[in-house]
Amino acid sequence: MEPMEAEQMRDAAAVLADAEDVLNEPTAGPLTLRVTLKQTTRALGDVMRIADSRGGRLPEAAAPDDEG
Repeated sequence: MEPMEAEQMRDAAAVLADAEDVLNEPTAGPLTLRVTLKQTTRALGDVMRIADSRGGRLPEAAAPDDEG
């Protein structure tokens, strides 16, 4: 994993933990929920870019045999 990807994955894990804490807090207000959702959305975008990049680096899968 490239250093930038590793940093983005660590950030995403931290954002996920924060989001879980906010969702478990019944007194979390609209601003807190909005900020948390923005952070989570940004982290999800980063993780999706990493997954897309890694998928592009995978070798093509062999066609399945018709004999089965």
